[in-house]
Amino acid sequence: MINEEIMVGKVVCNDCFCITDYERNIRIRKVDVPAGSIVCGTTEVTVTECEPVIDRECDAIWAKITLYLHKELTIRTPDCREIRLEYGFRIPHCGRFCDCSPCKLYHCASCLLNGLQCRVTDIRTEDILTLHPSTNGSDAYFDDALKVELDVSLLTQQSLVIPFC
Repeated sequence: MINEEIMVGKVVCNDCFCITDYERNIRIRKVDVPAGSIVCGTTEVTVTECEPVIDRECDAIWAKITLYLHKELTIRTPDCREIRLEYGFRIPHCGRFCDCSPCKLYHCASCLLNGLQCRVTDIRTEDILTLHPSTNGSDAYFDDALKVELDVSLLTQQSLVIPFC
């Protein structure tokens, strides 16, 4: 029988972080958007950074997270014209793990604090757009209420020996 050593990620903490972003009066310039128009589209969320931050002074563990949001919107006018808008931006966020602290992890096993990794395991997004059409020659604009919920885990690498036949 041959023994094989493998590395696996052991989850030491889990939490859910809610990130909200409310942007008002986003101008749509140089385009006439008549009354009765509607806006719809897609929002893609990508995690570009997820890094654990250990704060021993405050006995806290934080997740430093950066999201990149890419939006593709379409405004449909009453005369069936389509106006396409596309843009992207970053949202930085730092969230504290509620039931996880350096002292708790150290008392379980001091090695758990070494080499911690942050991983987003699920993303849920709600994006509500409100269109305000052009009036009396003024620019149209829209409001954007975004809510992103992230399930985040802290992991440490653990070595396991598995027998193979």
